[in-house]
Formats: sequence, C-alpha cells, structure tokens
Amino acid sequence: MRPGGGRKKGHDWERAVAEKFREAGFTDAKRGLSQTRGGEECADVEGIPGWWVETKHHRLARIPAAYEQAAGAAFSHSALARRPVVVSRDDRRPPLATVSFPVFLALLARIRDLEARNVYLDSALKEAVDARAELQRACAEKDRLFVETFDKTTDGYEIKRRSSGGAE
Repeated sequence: MRPGGGRKKGHDWERAVAEKFREAGFTDAKRGLSQTRGGEECADVEGIPGWWVETKHHRLARIPAAYEQAAGAAFSHSALARRPVVVSRDDRRPPLATVSFPVFLALLARIRDLEARNVYLDSALKEAVDARAELQRACAEKDRLFVETFDKTTDGYEIKRRSSGGAE
C-alpha cells in the first residue's frame, strides 16, 4: 500500500457510510469534521441522533478495539450519552454494524413492538375498509328501495316515491 493509502481508505469509508445513512433517510449524516484535526471530539459519522458512529475499514478490522474506542468516546465526549456502533468492513467483505448485546436486544424489542403495532394498524385499517364497504352496500340498498320514477300525467311529470312496500 502506498504511504497514506490506509488513511485515505478510512476517510473514503467514513464518507461512504455517511452516504448510506443519508440514503436511509438520515439527511443530516456527514463525516465528522473534527476528524480532519485529528481529535476525538466527534464521531466518524455525525448526524445520527442518539448514536456514536465509529467506522473502520482495514484488511482485517479489529472490531473489539474499535467498539471500546467508540464506547469510550461516546460517553466522554457527548453532553448526552450516545449508543456506540462500529460500522466496519474488512477488505473484500460486506460491511458489519456492531453494537453491544443489550443494545441489540433493545433494538429487537423495539422492532417486535413496531411490528405488533403494524399488525394492529393493519387490522384497524381492514376494519375501516370493511365498514366503508358495508356503508356503501347499505346506501346502494337504500337507493334500490327508494327509487324515483316519473309517470306521465295529463299535467306533465309527477314524481312518485316508491318503497318496497308500495307508493307513498
């Protein structure tokens, strides 16, 4: 590798991770600018509320050490503690996101709760659609039962309302 190549690879990876976050809807995601000053004042990727994003792209990333770095920085450099996550990628391998097991469990519980809520909302939506269809059927039946007919009389057209029981 040429001199400085690893640093460029790391910076490019930070930008790529920030771009993926933006594509996922985190529009404020960007590479941490203080990284250019060599400080640990901000995460590698900023703009992800509640998270300290550390990125690593190496031939073989040392994930436990990266996680310790992220966890230490997340709790010491933030006015509000943020959950640390390491987005790492070994050469020629897919990227990984590493969080602590308690955070992983909390994420799973949140996903489960959201899926349960979606099932409830889907059920409520189905009930509303069914109720609307029933209302439309009732209106159509009412229209069928009360039909306006025109009978010719000697004085012109006379409107008669008929129901299923006969003329009114």
